[in-house]
Amino acid sequence: MKKVRLAKSLGSMFLAGVLTVSCLGCGNTAQKQEAAPAASAESAAEETAAAETGETAAAQTGETAEEDQTPVEITIGGWADKDTNPEEYEAMETVKAAFQEKYPWITVKEDTWGYSVDTFLPKAAANQLPDLFDVYPTEISKIVNAGYAADLTEMMDKYGYTDALQDNVRDMVTVDGKIYFVPEYMYTLGLVANSAIFEEAGELNEDGTIPWPDTWEELGELAGRIKEKTGKIGFQMPTMNNTGGWLFTNIAWSYGAEFVKQEDGKWVAAFNSEECAQALQLVSDLKWKYNALSDNLFVDSNEYYSTYGSEQVAMMIGDMSYSNMEWYIDQYQMDGTHMALGKMPGGPAGRYALTGGAVYMIPSSVDPAKYDALFKWLDFNGAGPEMTEEAEANYESTLQRQAEKGVPILDQLWFNIWKSGDAYDKETALHQEYATADMKNFDSYLDFSDVNIHAEPEVCAQELYGILDNCIQQVLQDQNADIPSILEKAANDYQINYLDNEN
Repeated sequence: MKKVRLAKSLGSMFLAGVLTVSCLGCGNTAQKQEAAPAASAESAAEETAAAETGETAAAQTGETAEEDQTPVEITIGGWADKDTNPEEYEAMETVKAAFQEKYPWITVKEDTWGYSVDTFLPKAAANQLPDLFDVYPTEISKIVNAGYAADLTEMMDKYGYTDALQDNVRDMVTVDGKIYFVPEYMYTLGLVANSAIFEEAGELNEDGTIPWPDTWEELGELAGRIKEKTGKIGFQMPTMNNTGGWLFTNIAWSYGAEFVKQEDGKWVAAFNSEECAQALQLVSDLKWKYNALSDNLFVDSNEYYSTYGSEQVAMMIGDMSYSNMEWYIDQYQMDGTHMALGKMPGGPAGRYALTGGAVYMIPSSVDPAKYDALFKWLDFNGAGPEMTEEAEANYESTLQRQAEKGVPILDQLWFNIWKSGDAYDKETALHQEYATADMKNFDSYLDFSDVNIHAEPEVCAQELYGILDNCIQQVLQDQNADIPSILEKAANDYQINYLDNEN
């Protein structure tokens, strides 16, 4: 689960990858970008001049020689607030000016609203949504079924997105054969670690590699030893802001648990089960049996990431985009050589890792005459499968800056939503050129041969995560908590308060 804001994803592109972050995780999470290509005012102006002389390939933006230049206004959601985020606001304003210089018939209007579960439906019903913004992939089914998402199939084909997308990514935004959303980015979770804390505890392998735990029980034992030897948190487990529930799904799936299923065409809560009880018992054991967790019961997403960045956490569930790693260095002066990422531990049902991300949405209420302008905006900001020379130069500049700061740059992308195309080829080549990472800290994660990639629950995922947060808090507060009763009540509440509204 990610809290997504268009301003953050595009704003980071505008700043050549400079990330403005409130925190990096479920509930309050900034965008994950490999290294965000930027469109500076100067480069955009050069591209405009090139377009005027016919040097810019029309195929990259869906343009034709006789393009319709009827004046049109588009409203972009998630715009940076001038007072609270002036740096990003100015960057966005600069690129807005460059975009309007290139496309003088398109006027960009700003809207600071960003998607939230609580405010979306009222704004949609009142026809007050911006023309473009981003949402959680978990909301796709709900939004499409409510009729609020525009059918973008024709535009995706026209701009070359459809064929260039990874098949599973394209499938994620497709409902009944129609594409309703534009994929923004994807991530897959793993086990984040700090190699220096392992070394301090004397827990590194003889060759200096991290002994990645094969099971959750092994993780508990290892994390407990590390905490005992160093006094630092062996394994960080969030319990608030939906973050705990979001990450708990990885553990529960590995024990064979399900959260929702369909019976006779209706959604049914499925986690009042022995499998989920075993997973919740594991969480309890992390505190009461292994003494591996933080002494603070109420760990929100801010604390979750700040304790890792300040090098107080040996292991936690997460991912490691380059912008995340740069953020840890910028905010906490973390040593990039200590950053490591391994595959998720396994359970009786196997090894599972959640995959998620963000998608762009155009509401069905938007006049189709605006679609072309909105896709031009996406392409201009590097959100499409083609990469201009300016975007490539800025992507390279971002990698150079991150490498100079000490960000470990891998010789490959973490994950790319594109399976082919200009952007895929150029980004891959640049990562190979600027690679700095000690790959022994990341090889485990990059081996997905025995990892089951699992999407977030299809319906009411955010609500589920909040309910699971409460379950986690209960077992961490009470060593003798009645886990079956906790899950029975939680599943019943989830069914009555949320799933029944979907049926």
